[in-house]
Amino acid sequence: MFMDNNIVDIDILPEPKPDGYTISVSGLNLQFPFSFYFMKQIDNFKTLYEEEISSLREDMENIDLSTGKLLEHIYEDYIKSFTNKVFNSITLLRTSPLEQASDLYFKDFVSIICNSETSLKNISVLSYILKCKLGKEEILNPILLHTFWWEHANSTLAAFQLVHMCPNIVNQVYMDDADLTNENFDDYLVDEVTNMMFRKIIKSQETIELQREIKKVLNLCEKVSGFTRTESFQLLQICYDLLSTELITLDTIKEIIKTRETRETDDDEIFSARFIHDVFEIFRNIETVEAEQENKITFAKQSFVMKSLEIIPFESPSRLELYRNLFLEDPFPLMGKIIKSIFEEENKNEPFNFFTWLVNPEEMLYSLRFEIINECLENGNYDSLMAALFCDIIQTTYFAQYDLIKLSPYFRYAIEALYARNTRGLQKITAIAFMKEFVHRFWDETIQVTIFQSIEFNSLNLMETDDFDPNQMLNHLNYFMEQSYPLIHSLKIYFIRDLRNREYSMDDSKNFARAKQMLCHYSDMENCFSILYSYNNRDQFNQIFKALKRKESINARISFMGIILNRLHAIRATKDWAHVENQVAGFLNEKIEQISSLSIIYRQIITKITTNQCPLLYLNIDTSNSDLLIKSVVGHVIALHSSLPADASPLANLLQNLNYCNGLYILTCPSDVESIILSAVFQKNGQFTRYQCKCGYVYLIGDCGQANGRGKCPECGNMIGGENHVSEAGNTRLDNAPIRKTLVAKDDKGYIAEAENEDINHSVRNLPPASYRILHLFIHSIIGAWAPSGTANTFLQKNNNVASDSLAYCTRHIKNDWKVLLKILNCREESLALLLHAILDRMTMNPPKDLTLKTPGEREEWEAKFAQNYVSPLIKSVTNTANQFRAKLDIALAKTQGNSNIIEGEVNQTLPMDRKYKLEHLPRLWRSIGTISFQGFRAYYNSDIEKHETYFPFISIFFRYSDKLEKIKYLWPIVNFVQIISSRLGYRLSRESAQEKTFQKFINEESNNGESEEIFKYLTSNFNDFAKAWNEVINDIDQFQCHELPKPKPDINLRSRISLALVEPKDSGVYLSAILEYLIGLQNNFLQEVLTISTGHSKAIKFLEESYFIQETGTDITSAESSTRFYIQSLGINQTKQNNFINYEWDENILQYSDRNLETGRGQDVIYDLQKIEMDLAHRLVFEKVHINTLNDSQAYMEPFPYHMELFQGHMRILGDIKTLIPQYKIPSDKIPLIMGVTNNSYRYQTHDYSLSYDNSSELLSSLEILLCFVKRTSVGNGETQIAEYVNQWMKLSILLDNKSFNDLLGAGLCLKHLIALYELIEDQVANSVIQYIDEKFKTEITDQVKQEIDLAVGFERVSDTERYIKPEIFATALKRFMQRFLDPNRHEHPLNVYITDEGLNLWPAHISMELIDDKFPDSLLVCHIYEAYLYVSSKIEVK
Repeated sequence: MFMDNNIVDIDILPEPKPDGYTISVSGLNLQFPFSFYFMKQIDNFKTLYEEEISSLREDMENIDLSTGKLLEHIYEDYIKSFTNKVFNSITLLRTSPLEQASDLYFKDFVSIICNSETSLKNISVLSYILKCKLGKEEILNPILLHTFWWEHANSTLAAFQLVHMCPNIVNQVYMDDADLTNENFDDYLVDEVTNMMFRKIIKSQETIELQREIKKVLNLCEKVSGFTRTESFQLLQICYDLLSTELITLDTIKEIIKTRETRETDDDEIFSARFIHDVFEIFRNIETVEAEQENKITFAKQSFVMKSLEIIPFESPSRLELYRNLFLEDPFPLMGKIIKSIFEEENKNEPFNFFTWLVNPEEMLYSLRFEIINECLENGNYDSLMAALFCDIIQTTYFAQYDLIKLSPYFRYAIEALYARNTRGLQKITAIAFMKEFVHRFWDETIQVTIFQSIEFNSLNLMETDDFDPNQMLNHLNYFMEQSYPLIHSLKIYFIRDLRNREYSMDDSKNFARAKQMLCHYSDMENCFSILYSYNNRDQFNQIFKALKRKESINARISFMGIILNRLHAIRATKDWAHVENQVAGFLNEKIEQISSLSIIYRQIITKITTNQCPLLYLNIDTSNSDLLIKSVVGHVIALHSSLPADASPLANLLQNLNYCNGLYILTCPSDVESIILSAVFQKNGQFTRYQCKCGYVYLIGDCGQANGRGKCPECGNMIGGENHVSEAGNTRLDNAPIRKTLVAKDDKGYIAEAENEDINHSVRNLPPASYRILHLFIHSIIGAWAPSGTANTFLQKNNNVASDSLAYCTRHIKNDWKVLLKILNCREESLALLLHAILDRMTMNPPKDLTLKTPGEREEWEAKFAQNYVSPLIKSVTNTANQFRAKLDIALAKTQGNSNIIEGEVNQTLPMDRKYKLEHLPRLWRSIGTISFQGFRAYYNSDIEKHETYFPFISIFFRYSDKLEKIKYLWPIVNFVQIISSRLGYRLSRESAQEKTFQKFINEESNNGESEEIFKYLTSNFNDFAKAWNEVINDIDQFQCHELPKPKPDINLRSRISLALVEPKDSGVYLSAILEYLIGLQNNFLQEVLTISTGHSKAIKFLEESYFIQETGTDITSAESSTRFYIQSLGINQTKQNNFINYEWDENILQYSDRNLETGRGQDVIYDLQKIEMDLAHRLVFEKVHINTLNDSQAYMEPFPYHMELFQGHMRILGDIKTLIPQYKIPSDKIPLIMGVTNNSYRYQTHDYSLSYDNSSELLSSLEILLCFVKRTSVGNGETQIAEYVNQWMKLSILLDNKSFNDLLGAGLCLKHLIALYELIEDQVANSVIQYIDEKFKTEITDQVKQEIDLAVGFERVSDTERYIKPEIFATALKRFMQRFLDPNRHEHPLNVYITDEGLNLWPAHISMELIDDKFPDSLLVCHIYEAYLYVSSKIEVK
C-alpha cells in the first residue's frame, strides 16, 4: 500500500506525526493517515450495528416509553461495546493514533461528506451542525460519529442546506462557538430560517421565485428531525398556501405577516382573534374562480384551519373566533374532517356524549365553544349545508357504531326533539342524525323475506336482552308516528326512503321513455292507453296511430313501445294476463301491422313483446327485480334503435340489418382474435414471448420467455418449445424480450366472440371501462334481439366459434356487464338502470353521428365520441343523473296520475320544494347518505377518469395493483422467519434432519421445551405469522422459474417439515423460492411502474426526488434535486428492514378526507379528496420502500440455507478469503491435546464413544462454520484477538455459547490466527466418519494405470523428497477434504485435477508448491474415483 503512488508518495513524506500527512483522495486534502480507508471500513459495520440495535429494541425493558428510544444508559453501554468491537476488528485502526488525533479524523470525515453527499462544500458549516447536534466532545468519538451519521444523515443534510440559506447562522459559525449546545438546535435553526423568510417576503416584489424558495424551505424543515412546529413555522406554511392560490396578492400576504410584528410581546399569540378574522376576510373577498383555482383555495382554507386548530390553545379566545368564522358561512368542500377533529379535541379536553345531547341538551351549552357552534347553526337555518354536514358527521362517526339495543333507550328523546318548540339547533340536528341511524338499524333487524310480511325482529339477541322490549318500542313508534308534525312526516318518509335504498322498487324501472320531448307524446299515449284499457274505447288511440305513420315521428314510436313494455308487458312480472290484456294486445298488433311506414323489425318486436315471444325480454311472475331492471334497459335499447332509421346510427343499422354487418367493424369488439388470446395470457402471467414454428404457427411462452418444455405443433407435427432454455431446431423467437404491454392489434372485420370478463379495468382500444361496459351491453342487447336465430348465430361466429347459443351468449354478456358496472360505478341497481335510461334518452335527443364503421379509425372515433358525449357527462354523478331522470318520470306521471305520485316524489326527493317546506321538513338533513368506501372511491375516480389520471396518476397505478398489493404484506413475515431459522440452524442442521424435524420440534428444542418462555413466545409468534402468510399466498403461485410447482402444494402448520422454510431452489425449497419470487416481483413491478410517472404530474411522490433515495454514493444532491427523474433505492434482501417492505392493507381512514354531497337528494354522492388520498397512499406504499435485488450472478433473492457440512457449497473460497484478512498459523502443539480432549472426552460418561465423539465433532464443526462466515462478514483483521473474546463481543454469535463443547473449546485460548487450522483439525475428525457414506457414484474402482499414476505422484518410498513428490499424508488429506467439501453428483465424470489443483479451494497446506501439484497430480483420475483413490493411498500409508 505504501509503495502505491496513488496513495502516497514516500519520497516527500515528512517526519511521522499525527497532523503531518496530506493525502489526496478524489481531490480531497485529507489530514489523518488513511482516513478515507478507515471511513469505508467502519461503514462496513453499519448493517451489524442496525441488527444489534434492532435486537436491543426487541426487549421492552430497554425502551424509554416516553420517547420510544433505547434508554440512555443502554445505548451508551452498547456504543462502548460496539466501539471496542470495531477497533478490535480493524487492525490498522487499532494501531493508528486515532485517539490522539480524533479532531483530524473528524475534519476529514466532514470533508469527505461534503464532497460525496452534497454539492455544498462549506466544511465549517457542516462541522458546526454536527457539533451542535451531536456535541463537541462526542464528535471526537469516530464510532459515535459514524453511528450518528447512519441514523441522521438525511436530517443533518437538510439542516446543512438550511444553514446555508441563513446568513445569521453562517456568520455565527465563524464566531466563538464556546456556547454551542446540542439541545434545541433544530428549533433554533427552523426559527431563524422562518424569520429570514418573513423578511424576504416583506421585501420581495416577485411572487413565483418567492414561492419556490418558501417551498424549498418548508420541504427542508420537514426533514429536520425533532423541531417544534411553532406559530411562526405554521404561519409560513399558511403564507405559502395562500400564495399558491394565485388569487391572493403578495401585498395581502405581507399584511398578514405584519400582524406578528404588532404583538406587544413575543409571548402574545400570532394566531390572535384579529388574525383569524382577517384571514377569513381574505377568503371571503375572493371572487368566483375556475374549478382548478377553487381547488387551490379550498386546500389553502383547509390548511389554514387545520394549522389554526393545531396551534391555538384550547381555551384561547382565538379558538372562539375561529369557530365563529368557520361555522357562520357555508362549509367549504371536504370540511368534514375539520368538524371531526373539533369533536375529537373537544371530547379529549372536556368529554361529552352525543346521547346526553338528546337527554339533557343544556349540558352541551356549558361549553362556550359549543354555544358558538349552536348559535351559528341557529342564525342560519336548519336546512343549511352546514347543518347537513354536522348531521352527517354525527350520524356516521358516532351513532353508526351502535346497534339497535344501544340506540333504543334514546329513541323517545330523539323523537320528542323533532316536534318540541324549544329544541336547540345542535339538539335537533343530533336528533335527526340519531333517527336516521335508528331507522337503518330498525330495518336491519325487522325486514323479513319480503317487506309485505308483518314486522318481526330477526335477531334472537334482541329478544333475549332484558332491558330491551321490542313490543314496547313498536308501540312507542306507532304512537309517535301518528303525531302531525312536519319532522314526524319527514321521519315517516325516511322509513320508506331507507327501504328504497335496499333495492325495493317503486316501479321507476318501468318508466324509461318519459323525458324531455318524449314526455308530451308519452302523456298523450298514457291517457289514451288508460281509456283503451279501462273502457275498451279505441277511438282516441287512432290519433296516436296517425302520429306513428309519420316517418319523422321517432319519439312517438319510442313512446309507443315504452307504453307496451311498461303498461302491458310488465304486468306479466306480477300476474298472468287476463282477457282484457289479450284483447288490448290483439288490437294494438292489428293496428301496427297496418302501418307500412314502420320498419319490419319494429313491427316484429312489438308482436314478440305482446306475445311474450321475445326471449331477451321474456317475463313471468318469477322474474326478479334485478332482471326486471335489466330488461327495462334492454327494452329501451331495442325500442330506440328499432324506431330510428337504419342509417341514423351504427347501432340502429346493427339492429335492423344484422345479417349485412359482417363486413363492418363492430363496436366494443376486440380488434382481432389474437388480441383476445394474448389478453388472457397477459392477465394470467403478466408477460409472454412469441415463438414461431418452421411452418409459421405462432405460440407463446410465459414468464421469462425461455423454452423449458417440448410439444408438437398442432399444424405440422414438428417439435416446438425446447428444454433448458434452448429452443428446438427450426423454431424462431419473435420477441427480443418478454411482452409486458398490449400489442398493436390487426383489426378484423365482423364480430369477434369472447368469454365474459369480470375485470373492472377491462376495455378495448381507448374506451374508458365504464363507457366500454355500457356500449358493450347495448351491443349485446341489439344482437340478442335477434336471438335465437340462424342470423344471430352466423353473425356471432364470423371469426370464431365461441358463441354456439346466441341467446345464452348475449344474456351472459349483458348480465356480466351489468354486474361489472355496479362495481365500477358503485351504485344501486335502480340507479344504474336510471343512468342507462338517461344515456339512451340523451342519444334520442342528440343522436350520434352517422358512421358506417367501414374502417378501424371510424370505429375508434365513434367509440370515443360515444364516451365523450353520452357517458362521461352523466357518470360524474350517477346519483344526480338518476335523480334528474327520475324527476322527469315523476313529472310525466303527474300529468296522468295527478297527485298520486307526491309520496314517491318525497321519497325520491325529486318533488319541487318551496322555502316553507324546506324550513319545516328539513329535507336536506333527511336525505339518504352514501357510504364512504373503497368501492365508492374507485367509482369517483373512474367518473372522470381522463382528468383524474392526468392529475392523480399514482391512484391509477394503485387501482391496477390494489388486489395484489395486499399480498405483499406477507413478504416480511416470510423473510423474517426464514432468517430466524437460518440464524439458529444454519450450519447446524443436516439435510437429512431437515426432512424429519417439524416446526413444533424446532420451537421446542430452541426454547428447551417451553422453559425459556420468552424464546417460546418469540418463535411461536413469528411462526404463526409465517404460516399465515404462506397459506395465504401458496395457492396463488403455480410456477417457479418456468417450472410447474409439484402438486399438491403444501400448507404450513406446526407438524410441517422445517425444510419448507429453508431457502433452496430445488426439492421442498422450491415452494419457498417460488413464494419469494412472486411476492418480491409484485413489489418490484409496482415500484417500477410508479417510476414511470412523469415528474410534476403527482405531488404525492415528490419525496422520490430526494437525494437520500439515490443509491450511488458520490451523487450530487443539487443535481438530484434538479433532476426530472424519480429515485427508488435498490437493496439486497439481507440489507432491508421491515419498513422497506410494502405492508398494505386497506384502511378506511385513508378516506377520512371525504364528504357527502350536501344537496337535497344527493347525499349518496361522496366527494373524495384525491390529492390527500394520493399522498396518504403514496406514503404508505412507496416511502422508504425499496426495489429488491437478486444476489450477484443469480436469480435468487436470498442466500441458500447453509446445511451442516455444506459450507463450501455456497462459499467455495471462504478459507482463502479469511487467510487474506487474517494471516493464519498452525495451532501450538501444546494446545492440540486439549482440543482433542474436547472433541473426544466431553461426553465420555456415555457408552457409545465413537458415535458420540462424531456427534460432538460434528456440532463443533457447525459452530466453526458459523464463526468462519461471521469473521468474513466483519472483515476482522486482527489475528491476535482470542476466539473467545471475539465470540463474546457479538450478539449474533451468542448462539454458539449454547454449545458446551464449543465453550470448552474456547478455553483452549486459541486466537483468530488459528481459526482455519482449528477448523481443518475438527473437519478431519468428522470426515473420517462420513466419507465412507458418500454416494456410490464416487466409489468407482480405479484401474492399475490410475494406481501407477498415483504412485508416480506420491513419494511412498521417497518421503523426504518433497520437491519432486507429494507426501502421501498430504495427498490423502487433500482427497479427504475434497470429499468432505465439494462433491457434486452432477460432476462425477469430470477430471479431478480440474478442481484439486485450484489454489483458491485451499485443499493443500500453504508450504506445498502448486506447481508440484499441477505437474504431478494424475490426469486420468476422475471425481468418481476419489474414494477408491483415497483408500488406496491410505492403505499404502498404513503398510509403510
